[in-house]
Amino acid sequence: MYYHNKIEKKLKENFQPISLEIKDQSHLHAGHSDVPSEGETHFLIKLKSAVFDKMTRLERQRAVLSVLDEEIKTHIHAISLKLKDSSDM
Repeated sequence: MYYHNKIEKKLKENFQPISLEIKDQSHLHAGHSDVPSEGETHFLIKLKSAVFDKMTRLERQRAVLSVLDEEIKTHIHAISLKLKDSSDM
């Protein structure tokens, strides 16, 4: 849960989420080449934040990926993002 906790902390600090869900989906990729057996390499992130209110979808994605840059460079193989602003249902 090391990377999960780091991701959660960074997202909470930077985006003050209305809602946040982080799922480790590494088990779905077990056995794929260059996927470490310890997991925490593939994540689904669902994040709703007022910080996104005036951002385009691409700007939201770039903002989240920028915050998680260190983890992506060192360990995380893939991240799926579902990002909503405060008006999205």
